[in-house]
Amino acid sequence: MAQELIRHNVLSLDFWQDTVTYAGSVMPTGTIGCAVLNIPDETIARLDAPCMILNQLLTGIGLKNVDMQLLPKAQEAGQTIIHALHNVPPFSRLDRKRFEEFLMQAFSEEAFTELNEYLQLPMEQQAVSNITGAHPLAALLVRVIPVLGHLSYSLRQYKKTMTAFAEFLQENAEIRTPAGYAAAFGQFFKENATLEESNPSWMALTNATVQYVPAIRPGNAEAQLVKRMHFVSFVGMFRADLFEGLCVGHAPRKCAVCGKWFLTTDARHTKYCSGYAPNDKRGRTCRQVGKLPAEHDLYTEQAVLIGNRTHPAGFFCDVTDGLKSDAVSFSLGGLKDTAFFTDDSVIGILNLNQCQTVAMQIGCQFDPASGRRGAQTGFQRIFQQIRENQT
Repeated sequence: MAQELIRHNVLSLDFWQDTVTYAGSVMPTGTIGCAVLNIPDETIARLDAPCMILNQLLTGIGLKNVDMQLLPKAQEAGQTIIHALHNVPPFSRLDRKRFEEFLMQAFSEEAFTELNEYLQLPMEQQAVSNITGAHPLAALLVRVIPVLGHLSYSLRQYKKTMTAFAEFLQENAEIRTPAGYAAAFGQFFKENATLEESNPSWMALTNATVQYVPAIRPGNAEAQLVKRMHFVSFVGMFRADLFEGLCVGHAPRKCAVCGKWFLTTDARHTKYCSGYAPNDKRGRTCRQVGKLPAEHDLYTEQAVLIGNRTHPAGFFCDVTDGLKSDAVSFSLGGLKDTAFFTDDSVIGILNLNQCQTVAMQIGCQFDPASGRRGAQTGFQRIFQQIRENQT
């Protein structure tokens, strides 16, 4: 039976308009390439040891004799890689169970035996075997071992170069459109690629086979003609996704709150991602925290509320600049440390040290300064008026 030329698997992407389908999920093009920028260096470092073991298999393939004693170590190395990456985007999109079964089939005694048989064949017979599918497990190992053996090194190189490119893009793409990205891309990646450490332009190349197929995308009933790209490595696939994203106006940007990279899909200069803000006790997203105004309007932002006899009010936790949110996390209704106002006179306010309330009678109408003020400025205005009414 003839060998299937290309199988749609974990190293394939379907591109359609401004979306990409990977591992059964549809997302904006550039999503998985952007996600790799956030893989911690410590995670990549944990891949070094298992990848080194798999590289010994590559040496055996080159010598046309794979040591069977490496089989248990190869099986353990495969499991270590899966465990290290199973919850790390974009690898977390893969079906872990299916991937484990795939590696169990590849790193088996039967596969290793077949691989050694295959390696002893003359080049012409190996080519015939590739066409006829006479040694399917050997063909599987020949594809899998380089992909996993080079993974830690290639991920490290990707992060180094593409993070530098993403930062360059954020600083130099004045217009966040395909045309603006193309101009910045041309400045960073030179047209003539070389394999020099100082020239990252080789990263603009990718080894892929392009296939056009009608495919039913997840969530759709009818087939669409998609561009299916098959890759020989994870990193080649990630680069292609990131660059295809730039072609449709999608680009990575670093969140100003958490520092992680996220994908923008329009020309707006979005500053914040939609992930949860670190150390925010209220569970808000970076976008919610980032959009809090730097200056608070004492009337509309509820930095300080002034009430009357029937509508008591107090300080709110919306006051975030210069104050600890947990120290002022109370609201209307007489909760802890609420400052009440009666007869249009302030009789209690929260001290700036956030430790106690100050009970003082101010025999006049409180008059906050006009215009927008920071919360701390508003408090200073309150205390200034207290001093003025005490003299």
